[in-house]
Order: sequence, then C-alpha cells, then structure tokens
Amino acid sequence: MGLGLGARLARLAHLARLARLARRVRPHCPRARRHPSVGSVLVYHHTSGVQLPVTLPVTFHTRSGWTEFTPRFYGQPSTLSRIMSSGTAQPLSPVEAAKRDAAYAAIDRHVRPDMQMVGIGSGSTIVYGVQRIAAKTQAGDLGPHIKYVPTSFQAKKLITQHGLPLGSLDEGLRLDVTIDGCDEADEELTLIKGGGGCLAQEKVVAHFSREFVVIADYRKRSPRLGTAWAYVPIEVLPLAYVPERLGGSAVLRMAQAKAGPVVTDNSNFILDWHFRDSKVFEGGPETTDRVKWSLVNQQLLAIPGLVETGIFINMARQAYFGQADGSVQELAAKPV
Repeated sequence: MGLGLGARLARLAHLARLARLARRVRPHCPRARRHPSVGSVLVYHHTSGVQLPVTLPVTFHTRSGWTEFTPRFYGQPSTLSRIMSSGTAQPLSPVEAAKRDAAYAAIDRHVRPDMQMVGIGSGSTIVYGVQRIAAKTQAGDLGPHIKYVPTSFQAKKLITQHGLPLGSLDEGLRLDVTIDGCDEADEELTLIKGGGGCLAQEKVVAHFSREFVVIADYRKRSPRLGTAWAYVPIEVLPLAYVPERLGGSAVLRMAQAKAGPVVTDNSNFILDWHFRDSKVFEGGPETTDRVKWSLVNQQLLAIPGLVETGIFINMARQAYFGQADGSVQELAAKPV
C-alpha cells in the first residue's frame, strides 16, 4: 500500500529541510563565472497540488549576460535532482518563463553600475527582475551602493529579502530608472496598471524617474487598450463613489482572504472601472488612441475623492515582452 497524502507531504517537508541544510556547491561549468547564492524552488505534490517552497544554495552561471540556475551539490545527486527526476518538481510555465526573460533583458540593458537609485515595481514579473539584480550585485556587475526604491509593501520585501539597499524618494534624488510590469500595453506604450492595487505609488515612482521601462509576458501586448484587459483600476478614498461621468460600471474590488474590500498600501479602496460600455468607445475603437485616453484620464482625475488612475500615458519609454518561444520583443515609445 502506498504512502498516504500526509506521509507524502511529510516526506516532501523533510526533503525541503535537507535542501536547506546543503552548504557547498559543485561547479557545473568550469568556464562559466560561478556565483554561489540562494535560490528558491517550488516543490509540489502532483496529486493534491499542495506546494512547498524550498530555499537552497544554487550556482549562477553567467553566459552572454544571462543566468542559469543550476543547483548541484557534493556527494550524492542533489535532493532537487531526485525530486525533479521523480516528476514532482514544477518547471516554469511558458508564461512564467516569458516574464523571466523580459525581466532579465530589461535589467541587463537598463540597470547600470554607475546608477544611484533604481525604482522597483510590483507584481509577479518584477520578482524575476529583483532576482536578476541580486545575482548581478553578488557577481560584482552592479555596485552595492545602488539603492532600490519600492512601489509597494511587496516590492519593499523583495528588496530586503534579497539583501539589496532600500532607497526612498525622501532622499531627494531623481531615480535613474524604474522597472515595472503592466496589465496591458498598446503600441504607443499607453498602459493599464493596477491589477495588484499598487497603481498610485507605482505612478509616483515612475514619474520621478529619468526612465520608465516596462516588463511583461506576451499576453500583455495589445494593438489597443481594452483588447485583453476590460477595466481600469482606480484608487479612491473610502468615501468616494463610482465615476459615473463616463458611463460603464465601477466595481469595488473585494479582498480574497478577508471580509470586505481590498485596502491599498495608502489605506484607500480600489474601484475596477469597466469601460467597454462607456463613452470612451463612442465613435468606434479607432478613437481610443493616446489622445483619447489622456482626455479620459483627465476627466477621471477631476472626480472628487479619486486618488489616481491605472492609466499610464506618455510615461513608459521602453517595453520588453517575453515570448512563448523564448525570445524577447522590444517596443519603444513613439514620440509624442
């Protein structure tokens, strides 16, 4: 009789503890530059779907500006290798791999050793960006003097967990660059952001940056806003009501793990404004260009109690979209 679910999970937890105890790293490629550090692997029980994070030493092999995460240990084959060979390790999905590739490309090309302050966005894609920055810092490719300004509580935790110096806009320095994701981007790099509820702080940090670079997977690029993303997140004071002037419908975003609405880092609420039935689309989708979205944004911001919108216009200079085939598409903003 096979092991029950409880016993299997206990075994996985034991393997996770063994992985954490590993101390030495075997070089995988003598010709590659080796940088011992710490990486995270997600191990899961393939029947129940229960996931266990495993943190273990890995070796970063840098080749042509890219990093391979290759965990190897002295002695017997590593715990991770045994888990992977048994079919219980979770590889990156095509979407996650695309996020990683876009983040790596942006970090390699826009975060330089001579910089002083770098803005760190929020969301799932920026996680790979911070991992890349940490690896390059440990390798000596980026200086330890660079400070990183978070756009959310999540971004702050990412920065500190990777041992990177925290910065703040209070220091009075203009940021050299901010790297952040998006929910949707059109061909003019007008963006919809705020799916994670951090839109106000993200917009402030991006505004005070000399350069704003977007990273995303292939699903986020659209010929026009509204093709793949049906609503604009809006941060409002708790007493503010829906933006009725433009029609459509605004839905108060409810929390998933607590009773009541989502509360932002600024103690405000989030309204998700579904705009497809609103005046934005009067005259057909050909009118929803950068100028039209700019007017919409101005009308929204004129509503009392509205703090900020998730419409980012004339802010992003460059975007990187990771593709399912492993390539990365670059898109530069068109001149205004």
